[in-house]
Amino acid sequence: MLDLLKSTIIEKGRLYHFDYKKSVVIDENFPDADFWRTFAQEEDLMLPVGVYTISLTGEFGFTENVISCPSGLACELEIEVVN
Repeated sequence: MLDLLKSTIIEKGRLYHFDYKKSVVIDENFPDADFWRTFAQEEDLMLPVGVYTISLTGEFGFTENVISCPSGLACELEIEVVN
């Protein structure tokens, strides 16, 4: 979401890397608020033991007017963090 409407020209055969950025909204009334507060303050992505589903989406346009002609890709994977 942080790269919303960012433009990148993608070339075939070239590898692209986009840095991970945490984005956390904390509801103080939520039972796990302390966990999310600590999670947000950690520089690295440190997940506790458990099973997680990671969803990635991308919207691409083939003209300069990306909003009028979106074409999307999506991927979902499940990871397990063990001790």
